[in-house]
Amino acid sequence: MKKQEISRFKNYYLDYLKNNNSNSNICEWLQNAVDFEEPDGYYFDSNSKLLVIFEHFDIDCSERIIKNGKEHGSILRKNSNDKYKEVHKEIESSSDYYESTKVIEQGYYKQDGNTKTFCIGQDGDKYRNNYIDNFSKSFEKHCNKIEEYKNNLIEKLKIQPSDIKVCFLVEDKTVFGTHYLSNKNSSGEPVVLTDTLQFQEIINNSNVNYIISGREQDRISSIGCKGDSEQDKIDLFKKEFFVIPGIPLFTASKKTQLP
Repeated sequence: MKKQEISRFKNYYLDYLKNNNSNSNICEWLQNAVDFEEPDGYYFDSNSKLLVIFEHFDIDCSERIIKNGKEHGSILRKNSNDKYKEVHKEIESSSDYYESTKVIEQGYYKQDGNTKTFCIGQDGDKYRNNYIDNFSKSFEKHCNKIEEYKNNLIEKLKIQPSDIKVCFLVEDKTVFGTHYLSNKNSSGEPVVLTDTLQFQEIINNSNVNYIISGREQDRISSIGCKGDSEQDKIDLFKKEFFVIPGIPLFTASKKTQLP
């Protein structure tokens, strides 16, 4: 069964892209993209024989989990899954009314005994490094599969494209968003991946043609292209990051008695 990652991404971000980006070709390709499996989706123009490969992955600002020398996703993803499973299990076992307040950890904290204190505005360099590291490693992992994606589509669709473009869809899942400190805005500016120098350096030295970045928190989305200038891009190593390190999860549930 297809995961429908491309359909979900375009349903969430496409309107913003159309209204705020001038590259109408990419918006049209995404709008007409079809879900697939390895890659996550594709668009094929039968007239021009253009094949566009779409592949989606998530990033955030939390640390990656390393076990036995292997990576197992981010702390945010694991903690979110664990807390929602915990709440679901507690609701199922409750007799009537249930309520709870839990904390989803996505950042750093100070611990004194059993007490954890989450401090906003601290450890910005760690969040920044995690953001860059999570993107670069996921990007490389998916780049290594581009030839496999091409062969899968050509073989299963029985097509012979005259041109192939590769577009990655990268989604920042940091809860409440990723921000950097700015003199222009005391509350911080949103980090848009494709506006950064680190992104542009990576895509310019890759086989990827385009990246569409999206921020789950506010649906801000933008398009970055291989070959774009690295000038005027934001150098993340000169910016101080901040995120909300601990997110409260409030849950209340009452079971309904059937007549």
